[in-house]
Amino acid sequence: MPLTKHLDDYLDMDVIQDLMESFYEITAIPSTLIDRKGKIFTTSNGENVGAGWQEICYNFHRQHPTTLKRCIESDTDLAEKIIDDNCYSSYKCLNGLVDMALPVYIQNEHVANLFTGQFFLEKPDREFFKKQAHEFGFPQEEYLAALDKVPVFTEEYVEKGVRFLKKLAMIIGEMAIKSIKLQESEHKFRSILNNLPGAVFELTAKKDGYRYLSYIGPRIHEMFGFDQDKDIQMEIVRQLHPEDRESFLISIEESLSNARPFNHEARFITPSGEKWFQVISTPVHCDEDLLYHGVILDIHDLKLAEQIMEKSLQEKKTLTPGNPPPGEK
Repeated sequence: MPLTKHLDDYLDMDVIQDLMESFYEITAIPSTLIDRKGKIFTTSNGENVGAGWQEICYNFHRQHPTTLKRCIESDTDLAEKIIDDNCYSSYKCLNGLVDMALPVYIQNEHVANLFTGQFFLEKPDREFFKKQAHEFGFPQEEYLAALDKVPVFTEEYVEKGVRFLKKLAMIIGEMAIKSIKLQESEHKFRSILNNLPGAVFELTAKKDGYRYLSYIGPRIHEMFGFDQDKDIQMEIVRQLHPEDRESFLISIEESLSNARPFNHEARFITPSGEKWFQVISTPVHCDEDLLYHGVILDIHDLKLAEQIMEKSLQEKKTLTPGNPPPGEK
């Protein structure tokens, strides 16, 4: 199932962020979600998706162009070492911390990586980091203070956290698949609505008597000539033919008052002239509300055909033996 959009078009990154924050609160193991090119995904407010980012990485390594390049190289190199979704890749990054990557798959396509790391599996070599501070111009005292905040975990402890993150990576992939399928269904549904010979609608009748069009298909603008910014509900009533207005509104009121199906034909004055439409709907109870699901059909050509046929039948009737031609007694 090749992706046609970016992964974050299918996923709610705020939800993933909440999961990672909860995981970090319980375990103190950091995590983040990164695409195959090393770019960190972001939440709706622009923050990096992840929790537990270490100060030494965020305020130092990712702020200097050379060490930032190392971070990205480490992330992408680490990701490329992943063989399948049953394993993860782990090594010491170019800036000296331990990183691990777990793949996120959508079916068989490797689309992103769930990273953990920014910790140590043994006491760090301070001399290495002193040299790094000197090389890149980091204030040594502040840099080493940030180093002292980096946690040191045992391999057994990290392995337990990784087992959870493997499952989270699978869940992320499954969430994306469900989102893709939902979007495909919505696309098919909208395609059907756009090609129906009428406008589908939903009218909501509240218990307190308030009624409104909760949905109207896009073809309504084409059928009635409405502007996009018009109040469609008001415009439909306004365009009712004066001779059909009263019977149409009474029929609707009776249907709403008795929760009965509605089926009525009426003429409407549209920008292209007088036209016949048929409105059909069926009530459905939803909690305390009454929903009317229906369709507005353009039956103008049918009506014209009926009128022509009726006129033809009348003419034939007057010309049959025993009936004088029109105009004669």
